[in-house]
Amino acid sequence: MREKLKALQAEARGAAEFLGERLEAGKAVKIVSHIDADGIAAAAILARGLHYYNAPYVLKFCQPV
Repeated sequence: MREKLKALQAEARGAAEFLGERLEAGKAVKIVSHIDADGIAAAAILARGLHYYNAPYVLKFCQPV
């Protein structure tokens, strides 16, 4: 269990670094999600956070696979 948590934390750190690099460079972040309740909610949370900081982003919804 502890190893899985450490792996998750490492992935989250990597995602945060990637996001930070894109935002510092002024590049838009592409948010792609699926069209169902949790996908729309998750994408909206990300978009709202980026909008709050006036960060450029593109939001796209896709059909579930």
